Amino acid sequence: MVIGHEMFPMLKTPPIAQGVLWAFLQSLEVRPSKIFVSEELRPMLQPLEKIVGVELVESELPGIREVREFMIATPMGLIEV
Repeated sequence: MVIGHEMFPMLKTPPIAQGVLWAFLQSLEVRPSKIFVSEELRPMLQPLEKIVGVELVESELPGIREVREFMIATPMGLIEV
């Protein structure tokens, strides 16, 4: 999910971002204590931080730029699903 959101831009509005995070957390058996989010998304997700009991840490994922460049440069037919 994290890579998906960093790789493919979504409409970044608070209701959409909050809904995606809430759905993701509900799908997990164990809730994480911290979630790393971008500087852009943190203010949108901050209202949920205390409600769901998860700390939001503002940080860019290490290596995300390299992954993004690889995905853009790799023809889709070469990646098997």
